Amino acid sequence: MYDRAMQALYALALRPGAEETADTYSFGFRKYRSTQDACQYAFVCLSKRTSSQWVLEGDIKGCFDNTERVMKCLSGMKGNFHVPF
Repeated sequence: MYDRAMQALYALALRPGAEETADTYSFGFRKYRSTQDACQYAFVCLSKRTSSQWVLEGDIKGCFDNTERVMKCLSGMKGNFHVPF
């Protein structure tokens, strides 16, 4: 119970600042945001005539364990994207 109480106190203290600096289009683990909101935003963005024709989805868990393999895969793909490093 003590851990939950401390987590709630930290959340109350940190949430206002985090919400002000958070990305407007971020939907994960935020109050008043849901999976349905994220799906609706994706649908709106992808239904435009000038939108991308594909979506790249990934999980950050273990992201930096295999960067060489990921970069080889990305460099072999044809498409309109830029890898910033």
